[in-house]
Amino acid sequence: MSWREYAPRDVPDGEDKKLAKMVDEMRARITWGEDPEEIRKWALTQDVTATKKQVDEALQEAIRQRSASMRLRGRRDLLIGAAFFIPGGGVASWMVYEISVGVIQGRAVGRVHGTLAYVLLLAFGAAAVFGGWLLLRGMERVVFGHRASGTDA
Repeated sequence: MSWREYAPRDVPDGEDKKLAKMVDEMRARITWGEDPEEIRKWALTQDVTATKKQVDEALQEAIRQRSASMRLRGRRDLLIGAAFFIPGGGVASWMVYEISVGVIQGRAVGRVHGTLAYVLLLAFGAAAVFGGWLLLRGMERVVFGHRASGTDA
């Protein structure tokens, strides 16, 4: 039986069950961002009849899964970040320009009160900053994959 076929819930009790639990624990640790070398050392010290090759294969597969998942999350962050950054930054920039040329002042201007304009400026500015942060995090996840910081959960 290959290590890929091991899932703790599907394996009968015995040595295969121990190996399946170890592989599952390795996947979980990789998902949470632990160092692969530390996980490898831990796996080799377990009371399981797994060869170094099996442990390395299981570890590499878990790393591939984490990389794919992190890159997918990175693409999602890029799209959401752009959705916040582009309109937020555009509207905030336009409002700063309007305030600087005096169209929007601290008094009522038409139907929009100046104070409301400043509140909207802060809201759109915050959206742009949040979008920029998501863009940076998304780029990190897409470029670095499993080496990106944070968990995959």
